[in-house]
Amino acid sequence: MPSTVSTGKPILLGDLIRQDDLSVEFGDDHESIIPARLEARVALAVAQLWNVPVEDVSLKWGTIPDRDSLGDDTEFRLIGRGLDSWFAVVFECDDKPAFATRMRSGLYRDIAVAQRELHAGDIIQIEDVKLTSEVRWGPPRRMEPLVAGPGWRVQGSIQTGELIVEPLATPIPVVEKGDRVRLTWHRGMVTVSIEGFALHPAAVGQRVHVQLKGRRGESSGIVMGPGQAHLDS
Repeated sequence: MPSTVSTGKPILLGDLIRQDDLSVEFGDDHESIIPARLEARVALAVAQLWNVPVEDVSLKWGTIPDRDSLGDDTEFRLIGRGLDSWFAVVFECDDKPAFATRMRSGLYRDIAVAQRELHAGDIIQIEDVKLTSEVRWGPPRRMEPLVAGPGWRVQGSIQTGELIVEPLATPIPVVEKGDRVRLTWHRGMVTVSIEGFALHPAAVGQRVHVQLKGRRGESSGIVMGPGQAHLDS
């Protein structure tokens, strides 16, 4: 958990920038930047702020002027919310003035890479795609793009080793306009289900809007399979 700096004198981000204490340079040896447990605590603070699993968080540190003074239990404070991927991290070490550095934060996300040349009209097979991960800097997006996979239809030429992304390939809808869709919500022992009719086509992982059966209004959810969707909480 991040802690407050208790030097008694406020640390102003503007002052740190003017003093050139927030460097944008990055060290080459990630292992030597800060102690592993301290970095894990900072990553957990970012994960809690962004409401994501801590294992998805990636950190990249700026130059730290006094790294030898950092320990596993060093107190720290995040400044900012990382909306542009950047934080300032203020460290307070025993019997030494507090200091700060810049830190860039992002999230590991799956990406699909073509294992052979693909052409318009091809339906992607399991052997045609390899999933790997990359860091996308910044907080989670409200709607993450779908990850291409088997069953997607190729819309244009894709070379071996190229990323498979929309619109070069598109998922094939499993729900068509007018299809009956059951929206289901689970929480512990409680299950809520409502039914309606799809207002547009949607593939697995996409959002479908549904005209509710026997009542006014619409609802929406994420398609899990033919005729099935996860109801928004």
